[in-house]
Amino acid sequence: MGAILIDVDGTLVDSREPILESFNWAFEQMGLPTPPSEEVVKLIGHPLDQMFRSLGVKGEKEVKELVSLYKTHYLKIHLDKTRLIPGVREGVELAYQIAPLGIVTTKTRKYTEILLERLGLLSYFKVVIGREDVANLKPHPEPVLKAIDRLGVDPEKSFFIGDTCLDMWSGAGAGVTPVGVTTGYGVGELSRCAPYLFPTLPKAIEWIYRRREYR
Repeated sequence: MGAILIDVDGTLVDSREPILESFNWAFEQMGLPTPPSEEVVKLIGHPLDQMFRSLGVKGEKEVKELVSLYKTHYLKIHLDKTRLIPGVREGVELAYQIAPLGIVTTKTRKYTEILLERLGLLSYFKVVIGREDVANLKPHPEPVLKAIDRLGVDPEKSFFIGDTCLDMWSGAGAGVTPVGVTTGYGVGELSRCAPYLFPTLPKAIEWIYRRREYR
């Protein structure tokens, strides 16, 4: 049997508002100019420290301070300002009927579980792999491999659904089938890295169901 693994930001939830607000707040607290929103959005899915470096922050001390400021603000607002992407609940419910489910994210597992509980989805997932569970984050295959190992399933019969090339590369490296959805933040690049691409999570799940490779 295989499993269906799913990313969080841009795949299950729309988290643009709390992410952008928290980035702007962190930069403002440091007296730095806020970056263009479109530049931040393109980086969602990467680790926070890497995002700040990509936005032009040079010193490691500044990066650490900005990450800390970001987290402080984000944790205050994310539960109220993160929304399920339309159709996600139906997609997860269908996936739950056909295969074991797991989460693979660069977000912190603890707060991911709190968010999914708040949104009424946590009970559908047998495993949640976050940044504290691995030494190497996506696009490294380790997060996907860890989820596969904990679920005790066959990687060749498993799928990883995400919205960025980081997800596609991580899944492919782990020997699972990567599947892209265009609901998130890597739409412009996905056509270059996703072997299978769908407009919504339910469409991706329906395709997996028809293939019946999860059995």
